[in-house]
This record gives sequence, structure tokens and C-alpha cells, in this order.
Amino acid sequence: MLTWTPRESNLLKNRSITGPYRDNREETPLKKLRHFANHYPNALRLEGGQLPAKESTLVWPKSYGAEGQMPTSSVARSRMSPNEKLDLCCRKRAVNPSCQSMCNFDVLNDKTLVSAFLTNVCPGQQLAHAVECASSKIQVDHSSCCEGMGISSFFGGRCMPFCRANAAQPTNPFEFLPCLQVFEYIKTCYRRYQVNNPNILGD
Repeated sequence: MLTWTPRESNLLKNRSITGPYRDNREETPLKKLRHFANHYPNALRLEGGQLPAKESTLVWPKSYGAEGQMPTSSVARSRMSPNEKLDLCCRKRAVNPSCQSMCNFDVLNDKTLVSAFLTNVCPGQQLAHAVECASSKIQVDHSSCCEGMGISSFFGGRCMPFCRANAAQPTNPFEFLPCLQVFEYIKTCYRRYQVNNPNILGD
């Protein structure tokens, strides 16, 4: 479980996605990480010294492969594939070319999310727009899908807000770093929805 002091929590909020880390384009990712580590050495202190591991209750849907691959027969049910819908949604949201690569379920993962955040490849609200298109923001609650995969039992259920795409999302991403470990499962729920449903801006 993550442990915080009030001071650290407030300081981190000032450096959320829309804060100085996003605005200062002169800093390299390495400098940003060093700055964070030097100024907030206890911000990510964990009981036991490491992030909680994925729990054994996490499971892929039966129709998916062992690593969450989409079943080929499902894609054929819709005129457009989930990736095509996601790409189209991002284009309609005017996501810039440098960030457009994030508009692909095969590319969007825990590592690319962190990289996009640190390198500012998706400036301003660009990354948020891409994630909103992926999660079908506003119109969908993926809770039942996530619960079926065991997300509700991981990290004390604190990753479930990312399944409730139609509700307000956490404003301080640093508090939810362990959720990156199960993002592939959450993303699978996003992707499953778009097999048979249009993207939030229409196909």
C-alpha cells in the first residue's frame, strides 16, 4: 500500500499531468525523474519496499488468448475494428500527429503511457483525449468487465475508477501507480466494448 504525508501529496498534485512537468519542454525525461526523486524521496515509499504484485484472481475473458489477444472472430462483428474506431475518434478530437500513435490498443500500454507523460509527446490535453477515446469516456461503465477479471480485488479496489470511464477520473496519477500493473486488463475491457459499439464521437 502506498504511504503518503500531506506535504508530499499536495506537492505531487501540483505536478499532475497539467502541471510543470508537462509545461517545461526544456527538461529531458531523465532530468524530470531526477527532480522528482531528489525532491520527493518518500513520495512513493511502499510498505514492504515494492509494488504489490498482480493477484492470482486476475483472469482474461474466456474468449481471449492467455495474454489478452482479441479473438479474430469478434472483430468481424463490426464494420470497423476497435483500433480503427480508436484511431478515428482521436482524429475527430484533433489529437496531434506526435500523439496519434497512442490511439491504437496494441500500442497503448503502461510503458507508453508513462513515456508519453514524461516526454511530453502528447502535450496539454492530447493524452487525455487519446485515453478518453480508448475508454469510451462519458458513455460507458466498464465495472462489470473489470470485476470479472478481478480488478476490484487488486490494490484494494482502488483501480476501479479507471473502469468507470463515465465518472470523474483521479486527478493525481502518482497515487495510482500500482494500477499500471493491471492496465492491460482494464484496456481489454475498453477494447471489448468497441468490438460491437461505436466510438464516443461516432464511427
